[in-house]
Amino acid sequence: MERVVAQGKRTGGWKTLGPVARVPRDLIMSLAMRRMARTGDNPSRWIYEHHVDWDEPVYSAG
Repeated sequence: MERVVAQGKRTGGWKTLGPVARVPRDLIMSLAMRRMARTGDNPSRWIYEHHVDWDEPVYSAG
């Protein structure tokens, strides 16, 4: 679960970029999506396949 949260923190900033930074972001995302469609490779697949065991106890670190 920590890995999913960490990935969200890393990628969350991409959603709130200013107008100048949106241009390269959109280009990179377009190229990445085309590549994934062509190859079938999805580096984020582990997120979608992640399973949460709702019966497992949660322990606080503090």
